[in-house]
Amino acid sequence: MQQSSALNSVLAWQAAVNAQDLDGLLEHSAPDIAVAGPRGTGVGHQVLREWLARAGLTLTTTRAFVRGDTVGSRNAESGTRLIQAQSPATGRWQQCFS
Repeated sequence: MQQSSALNSVLAWQAAVNAQDLDGLLEHSAPDIAVAGPRGTGVGHQVLREWLARAGLTLTTTRAFVRGDTVGSRNAESGTRLIQAQSPATGRWQQCFS
């Protein structure tokens, strides 16, 4: 995956979060996505659904880096840092760490 394609994919994932677009978010996420945060790590679309329902945040990327299939970003409003790793086989996001 090219750098701009990986970054665009992360921005689409974040846009789905901002719009509370569960279908769009799941479309960009592998069924076994790992979601890690202050409450620990969970795996799967159900965990992602629950995270989206309670997160209550808006992601505006102010800084990003791309290395291979991994994209890191810093977001303005919340100061949240997201690191996402994409599966080369499926193009879907496998991990999200905040």
